[in-house]
Amino acid sequence: MNKLLLVKLEEIDDYLTNNYECISSIGGLTGLSGIATFHFHYARLLNNEKIENHAYKLIKLCVDKIDNGFDSFNYTEGISGFGWILDRLEQDNFLNSPNDSLLAPLNELIYSNMLLNNKIGNLDFLAGTIGHSMFFLKRYECTKDSVLKNRYKEYLLTIIDHIGKLRRNNNNNLLWETIINRKTLERGCNLGLSHGISGILIFLSKLYGFSDFRNRVEPMIIEGVNYLISKKGKSSDFSFFPNYINESGGQDEKSRLGWCYGDLGIALAIWYCGKALSDTKIKDVAMEILLIAGKRKDVTETFIVDSGLCHGAFGVAQIYNRMSVETNTTKFKEYAEFWIAEGLKMVKSNVTTHAGFLQFQGQDSKWKGKQNLLEGIAGIGLTIISQLTNLESNWDECLLIS
Repeated sequence: MNKLLLVKLEEIDDYLTNNYECISSIGGLTGLSGIATFHFHYARLLNNEKIENHAYKLIKLCVDKIDNGFDSFNYTEGISGFGWILDRLEQDNFLNSPNDSLLAPLNELIYSNMLLNNKIGNLDFLAGTIGHSMFFLKRYECTKDSVLKNRYKEYLLTIIDHIGKLRRNNNNNLLWETIINRKTLERGCNLGLSHGISGILIFLSKLYGFSDFRNRVEPMIIEGVNYLISKKGKSSDFSFFPNYINESGGQDEKSRLGWCYGDLGIALAIWYCGKALSDTKIKDVAMEILLIAGKRKDVTETFIVDSGLCHGAFGVAQIYNRMSVETNTTKFKEYAEFWIAEGLKMVKSNVTTHAGFLQFQGQDSKWKGKQNLLEGIAGIGLTIISQLTNLESNWDECLLIS
């Protein structure tokens, strides 16, 4: 299989290299900096200077877009996501850029934009406060300037207080209540990683690793992970968890297998909470979920019809590859290899673009190719590189997988 994976990497690199100009956003998940991340990792795999130079070109293009007025600040497509990628690339020794001087002028703009999300209670990882907070936490980790570090600390303490205030509303059935149906405006608790409390809890678990924040976040982590575990169903059910809990405490019955929603993202949250708290019992719950969820392989059990990271085969593969390293569990490596193979089967042999990988557009039953990290071939390529190199990099931290 490795030979085929190398062929697909070459096709992905070729397509991305020749088609990046149509991408207007700069964020790590749906923009140019995520694509640059793929090129950097692929260049290192091949020791190829030409590919590396193209990656540098894309990073410079992102900086030029900011200088020319690019004004989206969210994590998925915008400036906070680009800033996070710059620091991650420096941590992985791809860049040696002056990130403090480059990113510091953007602090207040990103913070002000985040406050707008706070006013409407939007804690969302992909498009809200948690995403912006990823930028500030990574800056706190990476800055070499003590004054900036203290500023990032104050930003993060304010964020922690805000997350705490939104933890409980008037309904004891819910934790971090949000809108769960945009059409009806029904409110409830979203359990998922991409838009719900699993993403919040992984972020809080990251904060727990720093003494400046540990005492503030510990009570929320304990309450949050216990809430999640309390919603866990039986192993004989279709899935352990629903997608949502509604205001009356009711829930939908089934959730998919994937990164964005369902058992895997929730299991990641439970695992990282247990790891932060050094609680073996909590980690054991995550292990049970991951082991049993990995047995779901038929499309009627998984709802997986395409290959991307968000809700496709390679996203499941990346989670299991990461957890195989985290837990030294051979079974997880087997699950990862299964989903890599399934993702390759999903290549459209009659398609000449996007290395044959297309995403299913459920709303109109059409298939569409995407270049980005979250849903497209840059993310598929990074997952393939992780498979071939046994996860030498933590690029998947951008998705809260590591």
